[in-house]
Amino acid sequence: MYNGQQPWNAPPSAEAYGGHDGPPSSTGYPQQKAVGQLQAPTGIGHHTDTGGFHLGGPQPSLQQQYSGTAPFQQQQQQSGWNQQPQQRGQQFYGSVQGQHNAQVVGNYRDPASQLTGHMNQLSVGQPPVGLPSASGTAGLSGPTMALGVATGSDAGRSGMYPQQHNQVIGSPQPLQPQEYQGHVGPPPTALHPTGSQLPVGTAGGMTQVGGQPSQFPTSRQAGYPPGMSQHYGGSSGSGMMPPGLGIGPPGSGIAPPGSGMRPPGSGMGPPGSGMGPPGSGMGPPGSGMGPPGSGMGPPGSGMGPPRSGMGPTGLGMRPPGLGMGPSGMAPPPGPSPGMMGMHPANQPPGRTGPSMGGPPSPTGQPGYQQPPQAAGPSLENMPSAVAVYKADQDNRGSVPYMTNDRGIVPPLITTRFQAIDNGNCNPRYLRSTLYCAPASNDLLSQCKIPFAVVAQPFATIPETEVQLQLVDHGPGGPIRSRRGRGYINPFVQFTDGGRCYLDKLDGFTNEVPPEYFCHLDHRGMRSDLDRRPELYYGSVEFVATSEYCKEGKLPEPPAYLFVVDVGYNSVQSGLLALWASSILSLLENLPKERGEEKSRIRVGFITYGKAIQFFKLKGTQAQPQVMVLTDIEDVFMPLLDGFIVDLDEARPVVESLLQQLPEMYGQASGSNGILGPAVKAGMEALKAAGCPGKLFVLHSTFPSSEVPGKLQNREDRKLLLTDKEKNQFAHQTPYYRKLAEECVDAGVSIDLFLFVNQYIDVATIGTLSCTTGGKIYKYKNFRAVAHGQQFLQDLVKRLSVPMAFDAIMRVRCSPGIRAVDFYGNFFMSNTTDVQLACVDPETAVAVDIKHDDKLDERDGAYIQVALLYTSMSGQRRIRVHNLALQCSSQLSDLYRSVDMHCLMTFLAKKAIFLMLSTPYQTIRERLTEQCAVMLACYRKNCATQSSAGQLILPECMKLLPLYANCILKSDCLRGGADMPVDDKAWLMQTALGLDLMTTLVYFYPKLLPLHNLDPAETGVPEQLRCSCTFMQSDGVYLLEDGMNLFIWVGQMVKPEWLQLVFGVSLFSQLDPEKMTTLLDLNNPVSHRVRSVVEEIRAERQRFMRMIVVKQKDKSEGFFRRFLVEDKGIDGSPSYVDYLCHLHRQIKDLLN
Repeated sequence: MYNGQQPWNAPPSAEAYGGHDGPPSSTGYPQQKAVGQLQAPTGIGHHTDTGGFHLGGPQPSLQQQYSGTAPFQQQQQQSGWNQQPQQRGQQFYGSVQGQHNAQVVGNYRDPASQLTGHMNQLSVGQPPVGLPSASGTAGLSGPTMALGVATGSDAGRSGMYPQQHNQVIGSPQPLQPQEYQGHVGPPPTALHPTGSQLPVGTAGGMTQVGGQPSQFPTSRQAGYPPGMSQHYGGSSGSGMMPPGLGIGPPGSGIAPPGSGMRPPGSGMGPPGSGMGPPGSGMGPPGSGMGPPGSGMGPPGSGMGPPRSGMGPTGLGMRPPGLGMGPSGMAPPPGPSPGMMGMHPANQPPGRTGPSMGGPPSPTGQPGYQQPPQAAGPSLENMPSAVAVYKADQDNRGSVPYMTNDRGIVPPLITTRFQAIDNGNCNPRYLRSTLYCAPASNDLLSQCKIPFAVVAQPFATIPETEVQLQLVDHGPGGPIRSRRGRGYINPFVQFTDGGRCYLDKLDGFTNEVPPEYFCHLDHRGMRSDLDRRPELYYGSVEFVATSEYCKEGKLPEPPAYLFVVDVGYNSVQSGLLALWASSILSLLENLPKERGEEKSRIRVGFITYGKAIQFFKLKGTQAQPQVMVLTDIEDVFMPLLDGFIVDLDEARPVVESLLQQLPEMYGQASGSNGILGPAVKAGMEALKAAGCPGKLFVLHSTFPSSEVPGKLQNREDRKLLLTDKEKNQFAHQTPYYRKLAEECVDAGVSIDLFLFVNQYIDVATIGTLSCTTGGKIYKYKNFRAVAHGQQFLQDLVKRLSVPMAFDAIMRVRCSPGIRAVDFYGNFFMSNTTDVQLACVDPETAVAVDIKHDDKLDERDGAYIQVALLYTSMSGQRRIRVHNLALQCSSQLSDLYRSVDMHCLMTFLAKKAIFLMLSTPYQTIRERLTEQCAVMLACYRKNCATQSSAGQLILPECMKLLPLYANCILKSDCLRGGADMPVDDKAWLMQTALGLDLMTTLVYFYPKLLPLHNLDPAETGVPEQLRCSCTFMQSDGVYLLEDGMNLFIWVGQMVKPEWLQLVFGVSLFSQLDPEKMTTLLDLNNPVSHRVRSVVEEIRAERQRFMRMIVVKQKDKSEGFFRRFLVEDKGIDGSPSYVDYLCHLHRQIKDLLN
């Protein structure tokens, strides 16, 4: 077997079948439309499909007027999320579906049972002493349950339905207030108990919350395979309300908007009509679910105004009397009636028993709690991402994943597993949202699940797995199909005794070149299969010939150029001195090819202020020489010989230059900001040298000089989250876009390091990096003392990471499907080729796949991603990744084969791209509607026998509501007037190019406990759910999202721990402004905490500067933005609220 260490040599070819990996011939290969970074979404229009879920039947009349005529709008308006209520103090009026309109003011009354009590918005349990009860809400849609605390003087009618198995039916409960799970309006025909206190478990092949297990349909009865779905809601046909979630009998809704959610009209409105692009799957058009323009409200709008008794909104402790504080009522020993126990898999570490809205805490130390919420669905009973990660690691982490097992979804990206490439490519390179391709476009349109792949062609592979094999087919180049130009792969079928092969990518039969011929064995397989990596492995590299090079000339090894701003800001902040004193040692980390002893990458230096300076650094010189270019209107390369040098040969001259630079520009008085001409100078230098490369641009001044690329300050934060927001992200001038395209053609990538104290228009200048495949690093109010470590660590990571240069990627598909839309940071000059001036291990491109025709279920679907690039040694190569998928016409097969993390990455990249042309409210509505249709389709077609009041989630997609809400709450989408325009533009451009793992961590941050670390252990502690519900005031927690790293310190943490880690003994002595790094104290606890922080940083592509946050400090508000399962400080819905809203939309679709 070939070991992959040396090029694979084959006999020279007698006939060349190569050719540039450019546009295909006119025969066989369908043209595609592409959507690139920062380009107008040409070709993206509106859907014409209605989605197929607008069921007939009369719609209930509305008691509240609204604008909109579509019946579906009426149905959605009825749900209460998009109504604009009339408000009188704390009293709300709204429409109630049914014959009885229950208007609630302060107290509510059940007309049938004469049940009276207070609608309390605090929590499940008795209201605290001294806190008045809030006014209740009407506006309930249908027989929807009312959430709150029922109290009354009539012991027999104390506001609680009797509990089975726990108490005698009808017995009074005067001492233990409980959640009322009844109805505002006429009660059911029979009063059903709320159900026994059941844990989350499995019944009939499905996981459900609440209800009686025996009354759930089995998987066979429901018409779908076991283990495919998860239920949240009432039991099938029992009419019983499930504990904890509070869903009424079949047909009832979830919690009304008044129960801790946004009041109608300010909530997360249903999607508007006709918003989806063709084939985007973002929701059926024409299904306007609310008046146009209905949205989530302006920044800062909450999920409803605070009502009396709700307590403070900070991240403080629970008010006394809420069951968790030392002075309040002690929590019951088990699940309270109306609530349910917690499944062990969802139980956070160190916790036992159910939660009453927050974690238990030691006596005398109240827990760190989320602001009191209305009684209703419990977060602990919702699907947990952490539990899913752990279960997948336990079940699949120790078993090798065989890549050629078609239809089997690979392990999660969070799972540490070993992949064995036996025909299909490693999932680290290429993942699909569906591992069972839909047989037709009709099936895809029905379920609205995007059929897409996310390619990460240079992903890092563990050393324990087989590395890519390098194959050399000689002067003729790699074997390719004559029709579709696809590369030979493990899925070709050899015929005619081995003289021909059928390419599954185009269905064309090709002749085998004589030098590649081999006889077939009794199985029809080539006898040299074990000596042909391209026929055995799903991923392989081919040596390219001169036909694949520009102008037929093999490239030179790449070069790195440093383009440094030496203006006033750079000198005064200490940036120039810091960079000059450190860069020589950092260059020791330049990447090199596997097996080589030294790097072949060369270096060069350019400085700019009011003019541009080139430095000649030839090794035979005693001192560096400088050539100044003052005419910056028309930049050219004045110096060829000695500008780009080998570092080892010219080290003394380079060292001399770096020592002189701070003195040369120490008296800089200002800078005219000539960013554009400086970048062009670097590009021209690499073009003149005939090599690809990268520019490391260190810039600190707003480009306002009267030179090409001049910009004006146009920042207007008030436009964020409005219809005019897209104007802030449009290019102010086409100069930078054209310059970036020239760089791509020359194979030049750009990394921007921005050191700014004011607005710099990242949306415009950032295209230099986004279009060329580079990255943007932004340091606000940079000072070398405070931010120097972060900058140097970012720089060394970029200098040392393996790179591919001057790359072109093409996606080929088997007949019947094709790649249409592309999302990421790249450039496309045509509809098929993705051009990347630089590719690194984190580079990821999302590709939307559409149908041209029906697929044959027997053959499946095939996708090939080919990347033509220049290696770090200057060799032209082609990296090929092959993926074979099963095909089915059954919806249940599709839902069973969803890769949730790949789906989330695709949805996130598409939503970010649409921000360039579409208002946030529209994107939010589209994404929410698409999620509702995906889940409603499963509910309708795969779980038909379940109760109408149940929320049923497919097993592979049970985290879809969580991830969708996290995407919509993220700063790159929802960031409003409270953040600078540059920050939002930077986040959008950065998030669009993130890889799968970093995308997941960015949208769902990682929360880790530090206060209970065992010094004897190693590794990262077990992750917690991203909510303050799982934090305690006597704890310390690390939270990171790939860009920020927080250490939250509770106000009741032990003084001994503070002394061991921070070197202070009191909480009040902790100064977050000075704690920018952990002290290296000589004790096991300090070493353990530091090792966790260092391990987390090593996993990320950016160095995360540590930010210490003290409980109840002013900086805690910013920290709360990252607790994505909680209600946002800007009014964004919590995970539970969004799930309830999504459930209402699903029910409306089904009804």
